[in-house]
Amino acid sequence: RVHVLKKEHCTANVSTEIKNELIAIINATIDVTPDATFEDDQLVQRLAVILSKLLNLTSVGDIDCDVVDGILMVFDELLARSGSNLVPSEKAIELVTSNLLGKAMTQFIDGNFAGSSKDVGAQINFSDDNGPARQTSILSIFTILTDLGDCRTLPPGFTIEGETTSITVRGSNATIAEVILRYSQGQEEGCEKDRGLSCQFWNATTKKWSTEGCWMTSSNDTETVCTCNHLTEFALLRERDCTEGNDEELRLIVYLVLSGLYALLFIYALLVMW
Repeated sequence: RVHVLKKEHCTANVSTEIKNELIAIINATIDVTPDATFEDDQLVQRLAVILSKLLNLTSVGDIDCDVVDGILMVFDELLARSGSNLVPSEKAIELVTSNLLGKAMTQFIDGNFAGSSKDVGAQINFSDDNGPARQTSILSIFTILTDLGDCRTLPPGFTIEGETTSITVRGSNATIAEVILRYSQGQEEGCEKDRGLSCQFWNATTKKWSTEGCWMTSSNDTETVCTCNHLTEFALLRERDCTEGNDEELRLIVYLVLSGLYALLFIYALLVMW
């Protein structure tokens, strides 16, 4: 089956219909020629670059969130399929593009996964509810380097610190105990410990960022550690006005001190006049 890409497919005015068609073509390529996708690193990289360019076209003034989610799902599938051809403990496969950085690795789940993508480190710990079954599983982790705009609407007063990271595990029925994420961003000077940063994930059902099942384990000037009890798309959010509470407290203290001084001066003046 031959697909022809016309010149207009490569312009910034690509329609949603054409984008969906291109996504379908890449999906078909993955399904129909799995061996080529697994063994030909150049083919894998070319497909990843196409997805990256589609994401770039979508995110520049022509945002269609269904297309964005479709691109991310296909990129994750591409990583997982490519990773499934790796021998456990073999070096991870990496896909590097201008908008997406991905890594996939295969290993036996009688140990715990550990991987990283750009400036986010991830560790996945499995519970032993199902016993020490020696199963092969695939970890896919990728970082989104482009601003997804309205497709990842932020809570009022927050910005994303660094990039968004997506993590999936395939081929395993083991229970995930926790996902530990290490970010190379720390608290800003003057921010209260628990106000500046927030560990959150993108809830694909509600289309909102959420803290459910995620919490901050520790944070200092150089690193923040988040722990979650599920897999999904994660991000470290920063409160823009994290020092506002400190400023209000300072103003209150200054007000009370000055009021006290004025009261003492008033009493002193009365005593002198008396």
